[in-house]
Amino acid sequence: MPRRYRMAARAARVAETRRRIVSASMALHAIQGILATSYEQIARQAGTAPATVYRHFPSLDDLLPACALTVHVLRPLTPEQAADTFRGLDGLELRLRVLVAGTCECYARDQGWLRAARREEGLVPALQEIARVQRHNLRLLAAAALAGTGTGERTLQVVAALLDFPVWQALRDAGLGEEETVAEILALVRAHLLREGVL
Repeated sequence: MPRRYRMAARAARVAETRRRIVSASMALHAIQGILATSYEQIARQAGTAPATVYRHFPSLDDLLPACALTVHVLRPLTPEQAADTFRGLDGLELRLRVLVAGTCECYARDQGWLRAARREEGLVPALQEIARVQRHNLRLLAAAALAGTGTGERTLQVVAALLDFPVWQALRDAGLGEEETVAEILALVRAHLLREGVL
């Protein structure tokens, strides 16, 4: 067997092991919380040894960013990537709807881990950084959706805050369905933009 093939096969196994560890971690974090989850539990769920988990992720500072990278709204965005989200979408109303609906869809897909991460954000520095990245992403997306409207920084920050996970979570916890939640957040964003003279 050629050496290059063996190296590629080994790299594939390593990547698969990391994927299983991250997946197991996120599932357990969503159920019992991040700090309450041990590496031994993660290893059991991932079908590997605790030493393997530690080898790949020596600490939560290594594991949590790997988990965050699997959550779309937590991957760091550039202004160009944010702008691409709205490229070809004519009209501010359509861009706002895409912004709100897309953000809510991401929250619905990954809500278990996002709830755990936000609940323990004040206890774990790595989670504080992850939340900071998410808030920065929301501000970039708001700026891209509102491009050309002359919207000021304060308004962008308010729109980003209205799009943040805790607002979505509070509405869902109040019993609103997915579509109702999108409609309510969109109404909040529109009301703020109307008050600021953007709409």
